[in-house]
Amino acid sequence: MQLALSLLLAHLLGDFIIRTGKWQTSSEKRKIKSAYLWIHVLIHAGLVQLLVQSWHISIIVAMTHLAVDLLMIYNQTETTKR
Repeated sequence: MQLALSLLLAHLLGDFIIRTGKWQTSSEKRKIKSAYLWIHVLIHAGLVQLLVQSWHISIIVAMTHLAVDLLMIYNQTETTKR
């Protein structure tokens, strides 16, 4: 239960508190080449490492977060933009 709450807290902090609109716009325009996308993924890995203290879980979270964000970015249309 503590692991799930820690992962949820890291996700909320990384996606809704730390990430700015500028980062989102850059990710949408530059896609995988966006430095802000990579910074965002590293922030998630760092937050998970800080809260969970497991590099294995941090790497898994970073990789899956990157994959999900890229899927959303590359499959985005004008009607589904945030």
